Amino acid sequence: MHFGTTVKITIIRDLLKLKESNHRFTLTFDEWTSTRNRRYLNVNVHALANEKSIFWNLGLVRIYGSLPAETCITVLKEILSEYELSLDKDVICITTDGAKVMVKVGKLIKPHQQLCYAHGIQLAVLDVIYKQNTSSRSGHEASNEEMSVRNETVSERPDENCDNDLENYENDIFDLSFPTPRSEINQTVEYAEVVKKVRKVVKLFKNSPTKNDVLQTYMTKDMGKILLYCWIVKQGGQACAK
Repeated sequence: MHFGTTVKITIIRDLLKLKESNHRFTLTFDEWTSTRNRRYLNVNVHALANEKSIFWNLGLVRIYGSLPAETCITVLKEILSEYELSLDKDVICITTDGAKVMVKVGKLIKPHQQLCYAHGIQLAVLDVIYKQNTSSRSGHEASNEEMSVRNETVSERPDENCDNDLENYENDIFDLSFPTPRSEINQTVEYAEVVKKVRKVVKLFKNSPTKNDVLQTYMTKDMGKILLYCWIVKQGGQACAK
């Protein structure tokens, strides 16, 4: 705790020094939920000094209950005040994802808002991979199919129960065949099948140290070194590229 206080004082000193030289700042922040199902707000401060981009992480702020836009702004102002920054005077822009609550935050404050390009690209990729053609099926059926692709799981078996399967396993698990590219093809369905198959195989090795040991021999033979699950992802990536 003493070291944390020292770091905080150092950050405040750096920020005040830049403020005195008329520098202004930008913010990036987002919600985060831990594995213990606790919600936090993570805040970063960015600046450009001496033609170099620098940033400071202000840490995680615990969020209790819901987080509407008004509450998010209040929490943001509180953590900035701890570092002697003003949201209205010292911040010129914020960058957030495209969630509705974050979009509303941008409308309620003075600084400009830039929606995250990476977030937009991610949504576009998910739209291409998972969006199903609903013209020939009901919306309920398409929704069920989409959920089955997203939530694809592999049954986990203890290693002691799969030793007898290794011989058959070696013969068929490395046959990573993917759909043959064609000039006219439903790319959405094909990409979804490739992602589904790669995820299934990766989970298979991830959940079984015994099967993973078998995989190492193939990766050493093919790559000359151990690369964990990269060999499988590489095969899937090549199929996607085709």
